Amino acid sequence: MDKLSAGLCGVFMLFALFAGWIFSVFAVQVYWGVASSGWTPVAARVIEVDTGDNPGDNPGDNPGHARYGLRYAYQAEGARAGDTTSFAGDEQETRQLVATLAPGAALTVYADPAAPQRSVVLPGTSFSALFFSAVSLFLALIPASVALGLIFARKGGARFDRALDAFVLLLLLFFALLPASAAVLVGVQLWRGAASAGWPQAQGTVVISAGREVAQAEQSRRWNVLPGRTELQLAYAYTAGGRSCVGSAYDALRDFPTAQRSAEILRALPKGAAVTVRYNPESPCQSLLEPGVGAYGLLMLAMSAGFTLLFGWPALHKLRRLVAPAARPRARRMHKT
Repeated sequence: MDKLSAGLCGVFMLFALFAGWIFSVFAVQVYWGVASSGWTPVAARVIEVDTGDNPGDNPGDNPGHARYGLRYAYQAEGARAGDTTSFAGDEQETRQLVATLAPGAALTVYADPAAPQRSVVLPGTSFSALFFSAVSLFLALIPASVALGLIFARKGGARFDRALDAFVLLLLLFFALLPASAAVLVGVQLWRGAASAGWPQAQGTVVISAGREVAQAEQSRRWNVLPGRTELQLAYAYTAGGRSCVGSAYDALRDFPTAQRSAEILRALPKGAAVTVRYNPESPCQSLLEPGVGAYGLLMLAMSAGFTLLFGWPALHKLRRLVAPAARPRARRMHKT
């Protein structure tokens, strides 16, 4: 390999390693978010609340960008303290939770049964976390594939062709796995909506009821992605299973989040209004107000599944082409013996 090719190969590999490090950061967050869905709920008490009232006071803060967080204490194999609100990076949901709390308030947190010192207030992951994990992995695989292509191109022939096929396969897998991840998240929401029809009920009170105009598409664990509408900023407090909980989900992808529908919900649920909450008996702080499955969730599931098949089928075809040449020589060797 000449010096120029070797230098380019080194640059591409360094970029791949850097993107791989970014991927590892997001992947860890997704892992803990998924794992936290099965953690043990425990009672906790708020120690300190940061509502972001004075952003930019601390060194390193971005002026005008408020921070929201809290510290809490709980009992899980001894006294513990935590400050992890969410692994999903959903700032709006964190803001809605923190706005309802004050030092000394009771809440439910979720502790890792294998390591009780690890806990989170809002378990689960989000589409945003999965999306950025996939993008960073994609940015790591592309330069790594180019570097391998430069190495194989030196020897030419079939090796370079196979390296090119492997690169195309990576592209197809990326565009197939992204909607597949979305399909899984939508499926979980649809299951939640269907199961909620049989969940027990509790009486609650609306503590936040507001709307925010959305100019661009956004992603969150509630799947608020449509631009040009009023985004719900909803929170309600209730007690279930002996725990004080705060919920923010209205439904599970049942209704299309249009501006008209959001305005109707806001009119029906002013601050201080009494509401009937459906909560998961196995995890009482998981709740929603309207049970059932609707056309919005079904359409999103169909679209994400369709895009998965659109790119997944060519990926499987390309994978068979890559595996077949390697299988034939082994078959010939076994036939000779």
